[in-house]
Amino acid sequence: MRQLLRSGKPIAHRPYQKGLLGGALAIALLLAAHQLGHHFYVEQGRAAEQANQPDQAIAAYQIAIQLNPWDAYSAYNLGSLLEQQGHLDAAIAAYQKAVQADDRYGFAYQSLGQVLERQGKLEAAIGAYQKAVDFDPQFAVAHIVLGDALKQQQRWDQAIAAYQNAIQADPKFALAYHHLGIVLHRQGKLAEAIDAYRQAITLDQGYTAAHRNLQQAIQQLSRSNNGY
Repeated sequence: MRQLLRSGKPIAHRPYQKGLLGGALAIALLLAAHQLGHHFYVEQGRAAEQANQPDQAIAAYQIAIQLNPWDAYSAYNLGSLLEQQGHLDAAIAAYQKAVQADDRYGFAYQSLGQVLERQGKLEAAIGAYQKAVDFDPQFAVAHIVLGDALKQQQRWDQAIAAYQNAIQADPKFALAYHHLGIVLHRQGKLAEAIDAYRQAITLDQGYTAAHRNLQQAIQQLSRSNNGY
């Protein structure tokens, strides 16, 4: 059996002589061989990725998905590789297969959203990000990208809520505090923005952008208080 697997062709696709095995046993063995073939190609995909051979990895994951359409893992990895190579439509199709196979796959929804956003499909991207956080409220990064997308549409209150949810999911996430500060700053809520920037800096002393924005907000608040 190992020799057959090494040949690269799933055993389930090989002809067998009729009557050699009992019907039920033959079906069981064929199903097992089919599954072994699937795992073989998954492992081939992983090995090719580790060897920095994206074309071979893509081919292996495509076969794995053909053998098992409910393999969300391979569909996600395929989408990631295709996205890296700039094949965005194909990446979207792969990520969609991943969430069809596992409709609670937060990472796949987030990645799908990011590719849609790269294509300028912002509303569809927001929908994907929203599903990511709906299924995993502790997915802080997904809250961040959702907030960033909402910020692009100037949906300030919703963006603030997304960043606050990111902070709730990960209270030590400096990026979330900084992005929250930016939106508060744009709304003219300078004192709140200053607090958010300071929290980001407390968590990451080397956060250059947060330092810069903090100084700007302090200067603006000072001018405002002095009637300028």
